[in-house]
Amino acid sequence: MTFQSKPLRLAPLILVIVGVMFVALGASTIAHPEIMERYGIAAPDAHAKSTIIAVIGGAELGLGMFLLFGRRLGVTMPAQIYSMLFLFAGILSARIISVFIFLPELPPVFFRELFIELAIAGTLGYLAYQFNENIS
Repeated sequence: MTFQSKPLRLAPLILVIVGVMFVALGASTIAHPEIMERYGIAAPDAHAKSTIIAVIGGAELGLGMFLLFGRRLGVTMPAQIYSMLFLFAGILSARIISVFIFLPELPPVFFRELFIELAIAGTLGYLAYQFNENIS
């Protein structure tokens, strides 16, 4: 399948960038589960650390591998884009709800992460739109 529009030609690169980002985040969390303490998530014992490694680090690693290797296993690029779009839509929804609940207490890093997630979701949404336009 070849794509004529420039955004769709960039889609594989964008998926690789986001995939590498998730693999790096997952590897960092697996190697140093105490990194979650910067978010106030304490890992005082082996059980807490192993849960952070499995649930957070493992999910990030798995998502990254899905983006990097999914197409080799027959996952279409639109399926990858829509999967990540739904994931980031969920994350953004939860962040926006958090703003309404915790606004006075939120640190600046929260808004930096919100902006990054919004940029990624916006890019994925634009790619999804381009795929729909290309099909119709």
